[in-house]
Amino acid sequence: MASSETERSTRGSQNPDWETDFNRFEQAISSSSAPIRVRYVMKLSESANRIPESILSRAIPILARLLGVSGDPSRSVQSAAAHCLKRIACIGGEESGFAVKMGRCGVIACLLGLLFEANGNDIALRRIWVKCLWSLVTFGSSIRIGLARHSVSVIRDSGAIPLLVEILKDGSVEFRERVCGAISQLSYNEDDREAFSDSGMIPILIDWLGDESEELRDNAAEALVNFSEDQQYYGRLRVAMGHPVFRNMQSKLARIRASHELMVIRSMTRVTIEPLARDQDLL
Repeated sequence: MASSETERSTRGSQNPDWETDFNRFEQAISSSSAPIRVRYVMKLSESANRIPESILSRAIPILARLLGVSGDPSRSVQSAAAHCLKRIACIGGEESGFAVKMGRCGVIACLLGLLFEANGNDIALRRIWVKCLWSLVTFGSSIRIGLARHSVSVIRDSGAIPLLVEILKDGSVEFRERVCGAISQLSYNEDDREAFSDSGMIPILIDWLGDESEELRDNAAEALVNFSEDQQYYGRLRVAMGHPVFRNMQSKLARIRASHELMVIRSMTRVTIEPLARDQDLL
């Protein structure tokens, strides 16, 4: 267990009132008005780094249900819940499994639905939904896999990709590495390339070719190679095409593709020859 987790668990075990506090929180959420719900959720969020992980885990399904509340035009309850979920995911990290549990509780579907519903004037709300969504993507490996082949299309249609790009600019190295890895895979899809291009992602990827992180450089290069093979973006990548990291990745991908094609050819040859060999044995 990491030192921060040990300290949190120690503090939690020394406080006999966590169970009582959680019961009050649960009761307030189930029967109180929107302002009181918001107050309790924000209190939980502010205290999350001191609360035992067992309590935080029990709070996740409650917060997930709050994302789907109705009758609150200002979305204050949903905003508070999304902010609290993001904070819990970040505090717990990948080892805690909080992000995965959030996904199982339907948080991903709720956030995507909220992004769809948000109109062009709800920039602050869309920022909250996107930050929460990408905290789950960052700290949940299975969520990244499940969200990758439709998420970008959903976020693109909601108009939130520019917000995601803005968040990426100021994110930590680890956050940028993880998200850039997802972008490199999504860049194989034509529609997703268009979405990222329209949001201003190409110049950011080019800048990352010179980053200190090898993983970030390689992920950016893979995405840029995919962009370069699309005639629509070829001219915008001339500055990147002479970069050593780009050229190395281009050669690496060419070797991988050639190897794959050779394996396919050999497999097809075996399929063709093996029946003939069996027929020869029967003669």
